[in-house]
Amino acid sequence: MDAYLFMLWKTCRNGNYSIATLADAIHLSPKQTKRYLNKWQAEGWIDYTSGRGRGNLSELVWLRHVEREYAKRMLERIDRDSIESVTEELTWDWSPAQAGRFMRQLERKFGYTQTTSDALLIPRKRNFLTTHPLEAADIHSAHLVQNVFNRLFTIDADGNIQGELAHHYIWNGPTLSLFLRKDVRFHDGSLLTSKEVTKSLRALIAYPAYAYSYRHVKHIVSNGPYRVDLTLDQRRSSILPQLASLHTSIIKDGIGTGPFQLAQHDDKKTVLTAFPNYF
Repeated sequence: MDAYLFMLWKTCRNGNYSIATLADAIHLSPKQTKRYLNKWQAEGWIDYTSGRGRGNLSELVWLRHVEREYAKRMLERIDRDSIESVTEELTWDWSPAQAGRFMRQLERKFGYTQTTSDALLIPRKRNFLTTHPLEAADIHSAHLVQNVFNRLFTIDADGNIQGELAHHYIWNGPTLSLFLRKDVRFHDGSLLTSKEVTKSLRALIAYPAYAYSYRHVKHIVSNGPYRVDLTLDQRRSSILPQLASLHTSIIKDGIGTGPFQLAQHDDKKTVLTAFPNYF
């Protein structure tokens, strides 16, 4: 999948544009942009007619629905590949509806069986590779992680962003302010505050597998006990679906805030029990 083609689809619909405008939309030079336009025309994505003479605009006509076709490929890859292999594409500026489909597909893939209200059975043929959200790139470990930890947001069946650990958010220019739920507790009984969320998010953007995906995040700071400010290079709506991904789960010293807690974890058995103080 071509990130430049996707960016052009999201920013420039059918119409007349200068080559400088098209180049700016996909962050390339005009010369590079012309090469890509010719390539995409040959592949049948667009019909592109170059403007003749100085100041004349070029005409761009889309022949195929890029996001729809790419979303289909993404769903196939989510089923087939590891989380890590699709992380970069998940950060693209997908519509909320498509982002919701991806998150639901991931959760179905990492499904579990709840046998009673206070017990969780996760199929296990071998030991878990990890219990850490940042390292859970395989299905087996992700089964565990999604039930022990919480994320800041989730995406519902209609593709709407819903708060999980975040109660609500506001944008102030390129800064996204997250307001946390109060009285949320970790499995050791300690309260969730902005300190733990800030520490988790800083570890996320520094982690080698995800650093490139979060390169647009410039600063993460606590602003009071229940507020975290993320400053990006510019306002990007794609950051919210990203914060609903499994690897963005909030962790403190190996423990989470999720509905189940690790009661036993060794080479022979992994036992998860219901967390009585789950919010």
